Amino acid sequence: MSNSWKQYGGISKLDKLNTINAGTVIADQFVSRSARPTYQYFNGTFEVSFDFIAGRHVLVNDSIYAGGNVATHGFIYNNNKLFFGGNSNIDYTYDSRKEHPVIPIQTDHAFMYGNSNNIGVNAIDPTASFNINGTTNTVTDILTVESKNDYIRNIIAQNVNQRGIVVDADDTSSNIFFYTNDSSTNVANIPSASITSFNSGISSNSTYLQSTVTDGNLLFNNEGIDITTKGNVIISNEGHIHTDVSLGYLLNASGGSFKIDDVVGNIEFDASNSFSIDCSGTELVLENANSYLKTTSDFTLLSKGVDDDNTGTIILDSSSGNINLFSRTINATSTQRGISNESIHNETLAVYDNSNQIFLKNVYNDDTILTGNAATFIGTDQSSNTFINFNPAANKLGGAIGGGMAPYDPLRAMTMIGTTNLDGAYNPSQIIVSSTNYDKYLSTIGINTHKPLTEEYILDINGPTHIGNGEIHVKAEPNFEIKFEYLFSWKKIIN
Repeated sequence: MSNSWKQYGGISKLDKLNTINAGTVIADQFVSRSARPTYQYFNGTFEVSFDFIAGRHVLVNDSIYAGGNVATHGFIYNNNKLFFGGNSNIDYTYDSRKEHPVIPIQTDHAFMYGNSNNIGVNAIDPTASFNINGTTNTVTDILTVESKNDYIRNIIAQNVNQRGIVVDADDTSSNIFFYTNDSSTNVANIPSASITSFNSGISSNSTYLQSTVTDGNLLFNNEGIDITTKGNVIISNEGHIHTDVSLGYLLNASGGSFKIDDVVGNIEFDASNSFSIDCSGTELVLENANSYLKTTSDFTLLSKGVDDDNTGTIILDSSSGNINLFSRTINATSTQRGISNESIHNETLAVYDNSNQIFLKNVYNDDTILTGNAATFIGTDQSSNTFINFNPAANKLGGAIGGGMAPYDPLRAMTMIGTTNLDGAYNPSQIIVSSTNYDKYLSTIGINTHKPLTEEYILDINGPTHIGNGEIHVKAEPNFEIKFEYLFSWKKIIN
């Protein structure tokens, strides 16, 4: 080709040869007379050994591989999944270039994906502004927010007015703070409520706490605690449950209530059907038809003051009914005596005395002989007397022993022994009446009389008297037969 084109100058006029078709073009420099060519087409591989500079767009119909960093001053638009290789070593040079491994659509490989509204991690259809899904069953840690400091604080939920939930933690405690009303999530503000976890437990600080579920409600506020439910309320604890209420306590359920009255200091149970307490084999049931306390071990009613010197009283009141005691043996004793559990006669009731004084020292002169008072039966007033009756089952025939003031003299004491008939009427047989003149006789025994002659006799018998001597004493019980024969009007013992 000649250099005739130079005679024209400029860039517009060309020789008639417009197209060159050659296998190889070798030139020191390639010059285009077009200052900004509108379109240049290269069919094959176009390799630049240094920098590639484009004034505007770079349009690529397939992949772009970069062996180094990708930097941009503008936005990055991605219309599909964004995968991460984990620093895998892939050579992208021209001589050893290879295709980047294509990850299948259904894969456990982590990715990010988003649309015009939401961004998802491992979520192809994110339903929140930031949606995170786990990819495998073995991975349970979904989100970790970590700080290199000892203290961390994060806002996990906040509205446009900066009201929301904040969490923070250090080496000794973890907190959940709630910012509502006039308190924003600024770190300098005091939260409206908080939940704090220490080494020793969990505490809550708020003026109002409410939890609502289907058919139930739990409310804490400055007016009290409200628990509403159609089911059961269960409190389970391995240790103690301590309740300290200065203004009273009321538990009201359908058909029953439990009330502690702070004004008069009463504790009231009200149950429309029955009240039952069951604890490891011990059961207390209170109901209209029948009430009972059942236990498989010892049961103690203890009534005493601050120390053992103070006394207390246990009252069993059955004014309109009866008190029945069922036991093989009922032992009654004082604290000075105690119970030795000896059943002398296989009795139902054993009453131990207090054994605190010497018995008739002026008579027997023996300090080792003690006496006490095991039981006292008291009449209705100072002029009355009282009796102990002995009867068979379902029959008023029997005997009675009584004592008190003599009916005819308020200065005399008496003791009576007698019998009762089928109607229960008492018939005296023997009476002992004290004397008013101790210089003569201390008392008089009356037989078949209501008023013995005291101060004159020690024994007053009204009626015929027989005195005999017919005692029988068993000396032996032989296991053979004994026969008696009478011969010649004198006795012989044969065999």
